[in-house]
Amino acid sequence: RVGPQEKKTPVINNNLDPVWSSDNEFTFDMPQSQAGGSSEVVELEVMNSNYFEDDSLGRTSLPLSKLVPGRWQHQVDKLKSRSKVTPVEGDLEYEVFVGPGDVPSAASASGPGGPPPPPPQELQPGVYTVARATAVYSKSMGCSDHDIVGYLSPGEQVQVLEVVNCVSDARIRGRLDEPKGWIPLLDTSNGLSWVKRCVETSYLVDNTWLCASRGGLAYRFSKNLHDKDLRPGELGGPPWGSKILGVDEGDGWVKVQDGRYLPVTVEGVPVLKVLDGSEPLDEETALEQELDRLYRELNRRMGAPDGTAATAAASLASFPGSSPLPPGSSPLQRPGMPVQF
Repeated sequence: RVGPQEKKTPVINNNLDPVWSSDNEFTFDMPQSQAGGSSEVVELEVMNSNYFEDDSLGRTSLPLSKLVPGRWQHQVDKLKSRSKVTPVEGDLEYEVFVGPGDVPSAASASGPGGPPPPPPQELQPGVYTVARATAVYSKSMGCSDHDIVGYLSPGEQVQVLEVVNCVSDARIRGRLDEPKGWIPLLDTSNGLSWVKRCVETSYLVDNTWLCASRGGLAYRFSKNLHDKDLRPGELGGPPWGSKILGVDEGDGWVKVQDGRYLPVTVEGVPVLKVLDGSEPLDEETALEQELDRLYRELNRRMGAPDGTAATAAASLASFPGSSPLPPGSSPLQRPGMPVQF
């Protein structure tokens, strides 16, 4: 709040340590005559959202006259209670900027003259390889040794879920799911980078050389051919003829987005084929893929109301290379293709 102007962040449910990473940038207009000597203050209050009436969890304020125009100021304030009877505990971390006198004055929570520039296109959520050893921090801004929750070594791969531009720290940081926390991606003051983007590649799950009689290629939980995901159907692995996206680890394994692995070769022959996005599937592979799709669709409809499975069954019966459906079989599988290889 600045004077009569009041703005709010969205509610974060069931969280005693919330971090607002979106819809957290506000600009307040101030009369030009107040620039450089304003008696206004920025008031911030943390509220507990309730159905009928919100409760105050503490507040803080910052006189704008203490700020240097044209420069970001990073603040970590102790929250104060509205009541002397009910004490509060907690800190509020935020950034404030007051525009210089030669431009319209404003107070913002993000960057000069408005929100900070978005991260570069090459720094977006995705898979990265650590190029330079770094600590993992519990928060995205104002990090110190007290905020370290782990470390990463060069060569490790991480999944970045969110990227933020921390202007006051001259850092672009990324939020990780494992280990949970934030790491620096780029020093915006000198271009120093801690990570290298891993480009996901499209692969065809290819049975041309293996000639397996089973339904597909099983995911592995580790880089071990025997560490298979044994769940049936596509939960356990992609069927032959399907496409997947993954990152080539450079050691004969491709890592998919959920962290599981697929081998590039099995029994000395390739089972993953790189697609350039324009390469069409050959006729046999396309027929295999469509037949797999029909069996999966028929299985899905087996539990639906009477009659809905008939359409898929009729399509399957007329499909080239299909076999008669065994009576009463549920779930249905392609003949000779019960599980992943």
